[in-house]
Amino acid sequence: MPIAQLNLEGRYPKYTWESKPAANSVSAGTRVTITGWTAPDSDWVSDGTYWIPVNGRAVVHSPVLIGAFAASASLSVVASVPGWQMPADIVNTPRVSVEVSALISTANFSAERQRLVYVGVDPVKNALASYAYQSSGINKRLWGKVTNTNTGSEYVGFGPNVQHLVDGSATGCLRAYLVNNPIQMYYQSGDVAGTEQLQVSSFCITVGVH
Repeated sequence: MPIAQLNLEGRYPKYTWESKPAANSVSAGTRVTITGWTAPDSDWVSDGTYWIPVNGRAVVHSPVLIGAFAASASLSVVASVPGWQMPADIVNTPRVSVEVSALISTANFSAERQRLVYVGVDPVKNALASYAYQSSGINKRLWGKVTNTNTGSEYVGFGPNVQHLVDGSATGCLRAYLVNNPIQMYYQSGDVAGTEQLQVSSFCITVGVH
């Protein structure tokens, strides 16, 4: 497979995702470095039709987090955790998967009631990951992954936290929702009348093709 020559800086030509050439307009094997996301630069290679992360995986969103999110009676966007809009050409890549992970804890915990942390593209359906808990504690791990199987309109989910706890619908995420809505974190407090706060110490979105 032909490989694009490195530039003088020892890296491939740099583009934002929006400014890169179309994968089918360059030779298969051409590599580029993508910059501009809230994550380290990542290298991608054209297969002649789609851009694929070199080595199969790339971190695309890993923001620096500051602050905490106060109590909320219903699932609400965690404003202190920036979301990420998945580009349409990544959404439609065959066998692409989206993996989300986070470390969360609850401050000023005051009651043994159900709390819900949810990562998805709307506050009711289309979850990538969700975590329901009643106990206090630090560094609870939220993790989930959905994959484009190219056999229907949905990404198929798997992992211990991939579930739709809000309405009980089937696991997965519609491609159309991923194209039109950012992936965000939502939170529902167990103590809406108190001073409880969700604290998020890390949040990461990874894209892979296998």
